[in-house]
Amino acid sequence: MTDNGNNKGNRVVLVTGFGPFAGHPKNASWEAVKELKNSDLEDVCNVTMVTMEVPVAYESVSHLIPKLWLEHKPMLVVHIGVSGMANCLELECRAHGSGYNKLDVFQSLPTAENELLEDPGEVIETGINVKRICDELNCRDDSISSNDEGCRAVLSKDAGLYLCEYIFRKSLEIRSDNTIFVHVPDLNVYPATKSAKGLYHVIRLALEELDAAKN
Repeated sequence: MTDNGNNKGNRVVLVTGFGPFAGHPKNASWEAVKELKNSDLEDVCNVTMVTMEVPVAYESVSHLIPKLWLEHKPMLVVHIGVSGMANCLELECRAHGSGYNKLDVFQSLPTAENELLEDPGEVIETGINVKRICDELNCRDDSISSNDEGCRAVLSKDAGLYLCEYIFRKSLEIRSDNTIFVHVPDLNVYPATKSAKGLYHVIRLALEELDAAKN
């Protein structure tokens, strides 16, 4: 499911969430993305937000991600997934090139055709300063988090070696300096509205960093 707004120049933000999988008949990541799409982020940051619900399947991710990059040429890519162990937002720092041995919703693993492009043992890190974003989000000043309903964020160096890390890795291989991944908690920990408000600030801060780098 894709939702495209009017293109505001080259300022496209691609945001993905995942569809249902075992234990998550309603995926908190996609629910948060839907709430985010209804926010004023596009107007406030002068961007077009392109959103997509991605199946929890290696082959789908392998085929979709390069096409989305080619079609939309995003200035920022934000992949979002759910973590049953998270109690706040988790901003992932890196993704591995191997070790994806958990079956997807089709009981499949990555095939040779879908293998990652870089050295399988190499770890790729995001070029965006996610530590700064965490620090800013956790600051309780009015300009950042007065409307986030207490949404917090932490850094993570373990994205789970499942579809979340796989999609992150796929985008990092294309362009690491404008790709981030955020895990949101289950809906019983953070409702979709709360996760969306935290994601709003994460994206705004990432855009500020990218804009500053151009000047």
